[in-house]
Amino acid sequence: MNTLISQLERIASVRNILLALVVMLFFSIGVMPYAEKTISAAAGRPITIPDLTLSYSAAALQGYFAEMGPEGRSLYAFTSCAADIIYPISMATFWVLLLVRLRRLSNASPHWLGLLPLFTLAADLSENIFVLKALHHWQNPDVTTVAIASSFTSIKWGFAVLTMIVALVLTTRWLIKRRSS
Repeated sequence: MNTLISQLERIASVRNILLALVVMLFFSIGVMPYAEKTISAAAGRPITIPDLTLSYSAAALQGYFAEMGPEGRSLYAFTSCAADIIYPISMATFWVLLLVRLRRLSNASPHWLGLLPLFTLAADLSENIFVLKALHHWQNPDVTTVAIASSFTSIKWGFAVLTMIVALVLTTRWLIKRRSS
C-alpha cells in the first residue's frame, strides 16, 4: 500500500488536481444534469433519480421507475452504464489526488487518508449494479436487491460526506501549519 500512496503522492500535483476537477465538473454540471433533464423530458415531468436520494424502499424505487416511463427507464439504464461509471471515477480521482496532496502538505497521519474516496467509488459503482438489476424487474423489484442498492446509496453518501470533512480538516491543518511557519 505504501507503494500506491507513494505513486499517488508523485502525481498529486496542482496541475493534475485541477485537471481532475475540470473533468469532475464537466460531469457534475454538464453531463449528469443533462441526463436528468433528458430522462425527465422523456417522462413528461421532473422525476426523482434514485442515485440522488439517501435511501429508498422497493416501493419507492418502483415508483421512480414507473414515473420515468419506458423511454426514461431506457435513458436511465444507458446513463447508468456509461456516464454514471465515468462520473464516479472522475470524482474519486479528484478527491484522491486532493486528499493525498493535502495530507502531505499538512503532514497528517495516517497515510491511507487519501484512499478514502475509493470507498465512495466502490459504493457508487455497486449501487449502480444493484439499481440496474432492480430496473431489469422494475414492475416487481426484488426486495433484497433494492435493500442492497439502497444500502450502497447510503454508504456512498456517507463516505462522500466523510471525504469532504477530511478535506476540510486537512486544509485547516495545512493552513495553520503554513501560518505558523
